[in-house]
Amino acid sequence: MIFVLSLHRVSNTRVLKLMFNLSWSGGSLARLWVATLPTLLSQFNLFMKKNVISFLIASVLAVISMSGVFVGNESSAASSCPFSDVYTDDYYYDAVIWAYKNGITEGKDELHFGPKDLAKRSDVVVMLWKAVGCPVVDYAINLDDVDEDAEYAEAVRWALSEKITFGTSETTFSPDEICNRAQMITLIARFAGVEDTETDSKFEDVKPAAYYAAAVKWAKDNGITDGTSETTFSPDIDCTRAQAVTFLYRLKVK
Repeated sequence: MIFVLSLHRVSNTRVLKLMFNLSWSGGSLARLWVATLPTLLSQFNLFMKKNVISFLIASVLAVISMSGVFVGNESSAASSCPFSDVYTDDYYYDAVIWAYKNGITEGKDELHFGPKDLAKRSDVVVMLWKAVGCPVVDYAINLDDVDEDAEYAEAVRWALSEKITFGTSETTFSPDEICNRAQMITLIARFAGVEDTETDSKFEDVKPAAYYAAAVKWAKDNGITDGTSETTFSPDIDCTRAQAVTFLYRLKVK
């Protein structure tokens, strides 16, 4: 009797052939085959276990490798951004990642940055303050609406000492007031130490006599802003968190 067993290994296409040639012409050979059968089966099971494990390991590694091929840069980019509301094709994506990694701004919570949320004056000043390493200065705050223990108090103190802001009056800073685009670009320009006096930005809605005109002209010339269109800057529109962080990013990085 001839018994043939073939095992095909998919991983390397080798073929294992076990052939047992048994002749039934003599009873002694048959008895010998019966006696050794348990040992042969044991060895075969061990062989199978080893090859099945090897096959499973190879399969897992292949899946992992293929995952890297298919998701590639997309998964890598996604892993670098903790916010579910910030996408790689957003104009502010790089700015948010830069600001987050450098501790300049945090999200509204662990999963959301809130790019379309409006930026408060206190938020903007804190962002500028963190961008220079949170310096501690000795400067008196004589503002009725800024408590000494407020989380933004040291940022306001620094901004006042650096003449980045003068408050909204002699006694108020208005920390919860929304920062419009004119105010934001003015704060950025003062933060950069800009002393330009030219005011003709070519934007139809920015009058040369406006307090922010020189800041807008400088920002346009230096790639900080392109306006909201080719002819408008929209100074009175409220500034979003995305816009605020992008202005700062273009100043500090680009």
